[in-house]
Amino acid sequence: MEDALRRLIDVYWRERELYRQVRGHVARQRELIEAGRSYAEINAELSRKRDLLEEIATLEASVRADRELWQRRRHQLDGSLARSLMTLLAEVTGLVETLLDEERQNEILLTSRRRHGVSTAVDARRAAASYRNHSHLEGK
Repeated sequence: MEDALRRLIDVYWRERELYRQVRGHVARQRELIEAGRSYAEINAELSRKRDLLEEIATLEASVRADRELWQRRRHQLDGSLARSLMTLLAEVTGLVETLLDEERQNEILLTSRRRHGVSTAVDARRAAASYRNHSHLEGK
């Protein structure tokens, strides 16, 4: 059982790091959406995020038997390995919950952008740049 716990801990350490990277891509998506960047740039972030999620799915599949064994016997387990695994699982679960919230926020922003066009902040920057350019040309 200890070997199974060690394998699970190793996998969940790796997953935690991968989920942190996913969070970085989700944050970058939000920046791109808010900045009114192209859908191609947004989709590139989605693709990178998808690659990480596929890696996580592969890791999960690799320890399916260990996880099932742990689930059947976890009520009998005591010790530092079991506590480490539970702590790590709580961290991974927290990251997933945070990611889901951030993804929902991005979806709301993206839906709004699709409905209403580019955000007003981007429109304002573009208008100011256009005004500066136009004013500069009139001065000549």
